[in-house]
Amino acid sequence: MAKRVIGLPEWKKSAACNGQPIEFFFEERYTDLAKEFCSNCEVKKRCYGTASQRVARGDLVYGIWGGRDWSPKE
Repeated sequence: MAKRVIGLPEWKKSAACNGQPIEFFFEERYTDLAKEFCSNCEVKKRCYGTASQRVARGDLVYGIWGGRDWSPKE
């Protein structure tokens, strides 16, 4: 059986973070750098909205999305 490959949503292709190392957005030591990418990103609101929708559904959201750190705080 063939596996289905899911690509990036169309809006993510325009994101400032597209092509950047994933750890920039999920490791605490890169938080400031990740937020810099987000600061002038043309899809920042869409990214933030996606994370907000996931949280509203009860999904756990980690890392920097739309300029906000969504990682759980201890």
